[in-house]
Amino acid sequence: MDPLNPGRRQTIFGTMKMYFALFVAGAALGSVSVARAQGQYVPKDETLKGAGAEDVDGWNPSLAGTATVNLVSNQNVVGQVDGFSTLFGLGVVAGADYVKGRHLMRNTLSISESFARTPVVEEFVKTNDVVQVEGLYNYFLNKKVGLYGRVAIQTSAFAATDVRGVETTWVDKGTRDVLTTGFRQRLADPLSPFTLSESTGLFAEPYAKEKFALSLRFGAGGRHTLADGVLLIDDDKATPEVELLRLANVHQLGLEAFAGVGGKLEKGKVLYKAGLAVLAPFVNNDKFDRKVVTLTRVGFEGTLTFNMFEWMSLVYSVKIIKDAQLFPEGQELTQVQNNVLLTFKYAFVEKKKKKKEPTEAEKALAEAKDRAEKAEKAKLEADTKIQDLEKQLSTCKTTACVPAATPDPAPAPAPNP
Repeated sequence: MDPLNPGRRQTIFGTMKMYFALFVAGAALGSVSVARAQGQYVPKDETLKGAGAEDVDGWNPSLAGTATVNLVSNQNVVGQVDGFSTLFGLGVVAGADYVKGRHLMRNTLSISESFARTPVVEEFVKTNDVVQVEGLYNYFLNKKVGLYGRVAIQTSAFAATDVRGVETTWVDKGTRDVLTTGFRQRLADPLSPFTLSESTGLFAEPYAKEKFALSLRFGAGGRHTLADGVLLIDDDKATPEVELLRLANVHQLGLEAFAGVGGKLEKGKVLYKAGLAVLAPFVNNDKFDRKVVTLTRVGFEGTLTFNMFEWMSLVYSVKIIKDAQLFPEGQELTQVQNNVLLTFKYAFVEKKKKKKEPTEAEKALAEAKDRAEKAEKAKLEADTKIQDLEKQLSTCKTTACVPAATPDPAPAPAPNP
């Protein structure tokens, strides 16, 4: 498509279910962050969900893809820059669950990528880049309490670069040294930052209903973030330069606690989820020797999903992260990320679902239907017999109904002489 030719700007949409990656339309709002950078580290915490009523025994794989596209063309629009803007995103979500007795294992892979091009910056620049692999094992001591082990990896697939439409000077905020003067500044290399998280302990699901479920965990947690050399934008608007913070490698070990809630409303059309995680790193490599209270990592994540169709959803998510050890002393920032996304989804491999146990009302209704079907069958059989008898009577009225001949009695035996 040639964006400069109005006659070729029309986008043709095919069948969304079959060609979701090529012919989908959506709307996306980029992240709004206090600590703004494409290379920022925003960890992901999931609730420890046990085996549900739909989980089947054994291995259960799944694979789905998502896509979003936003196209905007402005010409003489007040308050807008003339030109053609494009934002598109692709995502992959894969899983492999295992359920057997008291054992539950959930393995997930999620990839989320989005890129934008504007009239100011006429090249595609990534706006979101998250790759995460997670493995979770639960052993249930009873229906609501058990032991868990969790390992997760999170990183970025592509390099992060700050691209500007005008010549810009980037400086190191700590030393005020000039890093680059031009139109682009590298913030992070591919697969950077790279974070490995592991935790183990006790979990509980004290309340689990469809509309509201509560999950808790407490135990030991470790976290390793390789971020040495990663730059984070922390611009002072009062200066002409763009200030960058240098992040550092982080190694932590301590106590971890997590609380999460979630549920489905409006017959599954609305889903919500929220979780709060805290890691107090009693063992760490902080070169500024800050207190454990200062280094305690706090992360909140919330998601609200409106399922308009099985293949189309409107999703709002928010992430708030306080992770002081990533930043130099006195320059700690709180990371805030908001996203609104209209997503089209196509499942390549559907996860198998166990049929739900019927309720008492559903059982009573099924029994009533069974009795009605049996009564209807008996009625049909009776009607058929009546029709056969009526046919026989009708035949007797038109023709002589002669009774069958009675055979002659056998002759009496002769008397003995």
